[in-house]
Amino acid sequence: MPVRPSVAVARLVATTLLAMPALAGAQSVPPATTAPAPTPLPTPAVLPARPEPVWHVSANPIAPLALSFYGDAERRVAEMQSLGVGIGFTNLADEDALLTVDGKYRFWLGDREFQGWSIAPTFGLARFSEDRRCNFPPCPQGSGTASTTRGALGVQVDHTWRTRRGRVAVTAGIGAKRFLGGDESVVGIKVLPNARLSIGVLF
Repeated sequence: MPVRPSVAVARLVATTLLAMPALAGAQSVPPATTAPAPTPLPTPAVLPARPEPVWHVSANPIAPLALSFYGDAERRVAEMQSLGVGIGFTNLADEDALLTVDGKYRFWLGDREFQGWSIAPTFGLARFSEDRRCNFPPCPQGSGTASTTRGALGVQVDHTWRTRRGRVAVTAGIGAKRFLGGDESVVGIKVLPNARLSIGVLF
């Protein structure tokens, strides 16, 4: 049975009206959104490492009590090696005195300069002064003050401790010095053993 045009138009209108709510609902659904990326935590600042010291300057804190002095300064010149100079004044008995100026080339035996065990050959000059003044005449020939200067070779074995911050060092050691040439008429010393105790700063 053929469908009349009016009926077909009515069905089309009804179908369109029924579909409109569904289309409206589909258009009202908000599009999916992407969650924002988390903000990265700030990286803590890394302080630059403190450079290793290249200078060590020290002195014996006890020597002044005996009217003497000893001090030295050393500089790092190569890996586990340092070059330095030391000056010492020793007040001997009966107003005799010994003044020394030494160079030293030190080898550090650990894994860090200016710390741990080390050995250093030394070379320099020593000046002896001897008081031969005569207080009660008749005075013997040669009385007065006599002095002489000699070369000196030696060796020093030390151990150095550094503080936690690494800027203060305490050194203790032993060694010996041999004086070259000349006779023993002045002071009468040919080989001089020595002990070292010093406190120094590193920079």
